[in-house]
Amino acid sequence: MKYKDLFAKELDLFEKFKTNQRVLKLIETNKENVIPIEYFIWANDVNIAHIRKSKNIFFDATFHVPYGFSQCLILLYKDIITGEKYPGIYTVMNKKNYIIYKLVLESINNILTQDKLYNPEIETITTDAEAALLKAIKIIFKPKLNFICLYHFKKDLILQLKIEGLYNKNNINDSKKIVNELTKLSIEYDGNIEYVKTKINNLKKNYSNYINFINNYFMKNKLKFFISGEINYR
Repeated sequence: MKYKDLFAKELDLFEKFKTNQRVLKLIETNKENVIPIEYFIWANDVNIAHIRKSKNIFFDATFHVPYGFSQCLILLYKDIITGEKYPGIYTVMNKKNYIIYKLVLESINNILTQDKLYNPEIETITTDAEAALLKAIKIIFKPKLNFICLYHFKKDLILQLKIEGLYNKNNINDSKKIVNELTKLSIEYDGNIEYVKTKINNLKKNYSNYINFINNYFMKNKLKFFISGEINYR
């Protein structure tokens, strides 16, 4: 693989923030007809300083990006005084897979650790539980706990219910109850697997139309995370 690392000059737009735009490219040369991996990272010194102080960071993404790119991954930090979350580092990338996530997180970590005195001690990271991103996070940042955003958790459940034709005017109330119960179960889980089994069996008994959804989607795609302790929900 061939790496190209460029440091752009300060941009007039961000000059008052003393911002350096860091542009990084990775080009795959070991395979034929492979679209090069390309990503661009930018942040300003003020936000980097805040991130260095924060022990709780968050990753979110938007897909409203220029043609040729897949998403903009945003690292947010929790302000230690206000408790509010603010965007700190932006990355536009042309792919979504473990390889590019690992490269991006390595680059972000390098930015955060440019000061040799800084040794990040991240306690929690919150994501939408995308498997490829989680895998890269565990290797690069090694947080004590991984959290999934409950907004994304509920959104995923509702999307799957719609795909299965279970989220319409005929069963909207039952579907909302199922989503709330499964979300509550995920939050409450404390290691008692028997409690989980009992709750799941009761749900399947009371909402028989949702048995396939619970067995084939929730238990295979969501339940495994917090049973293994890999993910916590909040």
